[in-house]
Formats: sequence, structure tokens, C-alpha cells
Amino acid sequence: SAQAVSDTCVFAHSTNRVNLGENLYTYQSSAQVSFAGKGKAASDSWADEFQQFGWADINLTQAAFNTGIGHATQMAWAKSTKIGCGMTLCQAGKQVIVACQYRDQGNYLNQNVYPPAPDPLATTTTTTAAPSLCSGGIPSSEVQGFIDSHNALRRSISAGTYVAKGKLMPAASVAIPDLTYDCSIEASAQAVSDTCVFAHSTNRVNLGENL
Repeated sequence: SAQAVSDTCVFAHSTNRVNLGENLYTYQSSAQVSFAGKGKAASDSWADEFQQFGWADINLTQAAFNTGIGHATQMAWAKSTKIGCGMTLCQAGKQVIVACQYRDQGNYLNQNVYPPAPDPLATTTTTTAAPSLCSGGIPSSEVQGFIDSHNALRRSISAGTYVAKGKLMPAASVAIPDLTYDCSIEASAQAVSDTCVFAHSTNRVNLGENL
């Protein structure tokens, strides 16, 4: 699903995703580029929105979303438990488009990104999510980059150690689960990136999407 998005080489969100969140990222150069390191770079770029714009409250209001933290909140969304990503070389190999999709979709307004703990010092436990490798999918090193960056953010928030632009965020009452990698979601995201258009898809079902 994610690969289908990136394969379009259109930097725009897909329109045929149902209950899939979606994040997009693009990197361009005057020279030839590669996939190397782009999984981590895309994820770190999305997570950095919390540092650029701050994170006022774990409840996602319209005003908070409008500050530009939507990619980061999708990464952290506790009810999103699966991720798949696609990567495509566009513009004669001088641009990489990355699409990640998430199930279940996050970023519902006026809902909490995660459940807060009554005690900000509460401890949590996490499990390690080993990425599965998909047939014909993106390089395993890039899968690992996506997984490591996303789950590092989620674990830090869970433990109450995450600081967003100087503000310590409260711990989660229940550990935010590690994202696990899903090959069917990767295929959806790949279709988005393959368009080579940097825009969100519209045909995703129960999937969040980061660009």
C-alpha cells in the first residue's frame, strides 16, 4: 500500500486509503540519489516537528494540528500499531519520495495521542518489534531505520522522558505499543510513492499516512 503511493512519484496524499494514516517525505538533489539512510531521515524529520513547533498537550486540537505537528503525532499515535513504507526514485533518479502508512489511522481531532499516566514518573514496558522483510520491498536497512526512529519516539513518550521544545511530556498510563512492520501496508505505501507526486492518497482504508 505504501509502496504503491511512492511509486506514483506524485508528492500528494493518496485518496483510496481507508483507516490508514499516511506520512510523506521527499529528498531532492541535482545529482543522483539513493535510498540509503532515507528511512531514518524521513522518520527523524517527522519527529522533529515536536521540536520545531512544540507540543502543547496530548489532546490533539485543531489549533495544535495546525501548528504543523501532524506527522509527529501520527508517529506517536498509540492506537496505530502497524506501519508499512514505500520508497521510489523519481525525477530521473534525483528525487526520493517516501510514504509511510499506519493502521489504525491516527490524528483524530480532540482525542488524546496517547493515554496519560496519573503519575508522570510511571514506568512502562515495551516489546521489540523486529521488522519483517517483504518480497520485493524496500531495503531491510531502511525498514530498520523507520522502525527504530518511530519506536524510539514512542518509548520515550511512554516513559515520560520525552521533551518537546523544552516541555517534558507526561508519561503514558499504558505503554504505547511498538509499531510492527506490515508487508500489505508497505505495498499500499509503495503505490503512493511510485506516483512521484508529493501529496496524500485518498483511497486508504483505516491507514494513517506520513509524507
